[in-house]
Amino acid sequence: MDLTNRLFLAVGLSDLALGDVVAALVGLAIPGSLLHPAGWHLTLRFLGSADEVATDRVTAAVAQSPLGAGFAMTVAGLGAFPNPRRATVIWLGVTRGHGRVIELADLFEEASQSAG
Repeated sequence: MDLTNRLFLAVGLSDLALGDVVAALVGLAIPGSLLHPAGWHLTLRFLGSADEVATDRVTAAVAQSPLGAGFAMTVAGLGAFPNPRRATVIWLGVTRGHGRVIELADLFEEASQSAG
């Protein structure tokens, strides 16, 4: 059987940030049910479906990237794609730490390209 994974590269959110996002979602008319906040993250590169070989190559490429230490970021702004009534993705705006998020997105892009 040929199994595939949906791959993405992301930054995890602290418990404090997750609490802030949960509070910001109160009152928004988001359809359906949300995933549990423990699984929430800030996606920096979505790769789509990949088989085990591609998954291993991306994992190895990211492991070799100079990711650096954790960093602080401030989340400001929240919205949904394509809109709150038909949301499939919730987005977060980043203020403090924005430059570091861009650096990581660039590293993830390079790792993805080098992995093919």
